[in-house]
Amino acid sequence: MVERVEPEWMSELASLADLEELPSPYWKSDTNRASKKMHAVWPLGTRVCSHPGIGHGGLTVLAMDETFGQMHFNLLSEEMGPGFTVNMNVNFRGPVKAGTSLYVTAEVDKIEGRKAFLKGSVCDAPGGTLLLDATALFTAGISYTVLYDDLPACSEGDPSRAINGNLSEHPLTW
Repeated sequence: MVERVEPEWMSELASLADLEELPSPYWKSDTNRASKKMHAVWPLGTRVCSHPGIGHGGLTVLAMDETFGQMHFNLLSEEMGPGFTVNMNVNFRGPVKAGTSLYVTAEVDKIEGRKAFLKGSVCDAPGGTLLLDATALFTAGISYTVLYDDLPACSEGDPSRAINGNLSEHPLTW
């Protein structure tokens, strides 16, 4: 079954970046759930460029990480609990053309206890040119409330609370 889902953070990020909208992906799990594989298609607009006509690499990484996360949530969270990205290694293999779509595949490489080792790729078409490949480590079984008890919700509160009380303590100059 193909499903189109727009994560809550996308509309907020679009407004911060002064974009009309961010790509809203289409998700599809393999019909054989035992394969532990998910596919996504991320349609890109023309306002995603870092260089003329070339989509920003960070957006490609975001698509890969979000697809890993959706795959973990949809195919692994029932048996493992909620998961989080611990580490992600990315290899850029080619430029992403603005105004095209990203074809993303994420799958489980192996599971060891609470750890899910994932691998994935981004192509310019199904079976097309490889644009990015990645591996990731997700960990599961940690309660969201344990991690986020003292932080405000994403849409409320003072963001400085997430940086030890005030922005002046952050290493970046504000």
